[in-house]
Amino acid sequence: MNSKKTDRRIRYTKMMLRQSLIELLEEKNISKITIKEICERADINRGTFYSHYGDQYELLKEIEANVTAEIMEYISGYSFPADESDSLKMMERIIKYISNNKRLCMILLDESGDRDFVKNLIAIVKKQFIGSAGTQSIKEEYLYCFAAIGSIGLLEKWLRDGMKIPSRDIAEMVIKLSGRGLSAYKS
Repeated sequence: MNSKKTDRRIRYTKMMLRQSLIELLEEKNISKITIKEICERADINRGTFYSHYGDQYELLKEIEANVTAEIMEYISGYSFPADESDSLKMMERIIKYISNNKRLCMILLDESGDRDFVKNLIAIVKKQFIGSAGTQSIKEEYLYCFAAIGSIGLLEKWLRDGMKIPSRDIAEMVIKLSGRGLSAYKS
């Protein structure tokens, strides 16, 4: 019973630290955020922070890892190459996740955010899509890169603009632009 109570306290502490960092990231870059600011906002002492994380970057990496794992859950049920209907369903699920986590995704995908996060996300999705399809040519590698970065740019703009276009329409755009672009250029 005592360990359950401790686990709950640890989960609460980590949740408060994550929330505080996210709030601060809305105001400034990670390099300008201090441990003191995170702790004050979370109403947690520095010793407690350091018992869980080495610095603010480690806390950010944990947040990014959680988002990546959740997105992987969304796409893990799909096999590739998928037909356009399955691809659309998968993309709709990812976009639903993004819209449900708008605040966090805006921070992580923003151009002032951690570019390593975006690179890792692209690599994970690429592995899911291309890993099951086998090897690819140099041209296909470049085409995938173009489609992935373009899709992320589209999602960034959609978030910044307040998600005025329905998520299904955005999902269709991503699938059609990526699919048509890649299929039109394959040699």
